[in-house]
Amino acid sequence: MNIIVYTKSNCLNCTSAKALLDAKKLEFIERNVEEPQWGEVLKRQYPDARQMPQIFIDGQRVGGFAGLANALEELGL
Repeated sequence: MNIIVYTKSNCLNCTSAKALLDAKKLEFIERNVEEPQWGEVLKRQYPDARQMPQIFIDGQRVGGFAGLANALEELGL
């Protein structure tokens, strides 16, 4: 499973999402949008993304923390 988590500093939902993935022992790639290359990628591909985190599982956008929790539940994880 390929999981990408777009985050930013001082984001409680970002911290919660990463903690959930760690608790489930799921590997993920973190991309901080405060680093120009990742911020531009996210803006270009998803200009409507306003809140962090933005999480993608196998290329599918699941949204933020609540979307991650729902997606993992649907996957039986």
